[in-house]
Amino acid sequence: MGVSDLTTVGSLTLIPYAFGALGMLLIGRSSDAFQERRLHIVVPTIVGAVALSSSTLITSSLVLSIILLCIAAFGILGSASAFWAVPPTYLTSKTRPAGIALVSSIGAFGGFISRP
Repeated sequence: MGVSDLTTVGSLTLIPYAFGALGMLLIGRSSDAFQERRLHIVVPTIVGAVALSSSTLITSSLVLSIILLCIAAFGILGSASAFWAVPPTYLTSKTRPAGIALVSSIGAFGGFISRP
């Protein structure tokens, strides 16, 4: 995109993650207010995936790329707050720690085996 100064790159990288933090707060609050988890996980994740995929097609506009990355971070990171509210609703108090550890372990293992 033509940005070569490391300070500028770092500053531009901050913007989508700020939107991701905002997404975590707003989507989590909405999910709790409506007591609805599935749509608060699926819809933001799909919107984020579409925005992230679209950002790879934009090569001429830095501003549009940042906007798409902000939408992607808002949706993908924001849906995580609703996602982690699901396991405790289905697990008993004795099985919650093991269930949450299993979900975390599967995610970490997926990241481990996907590395080249």
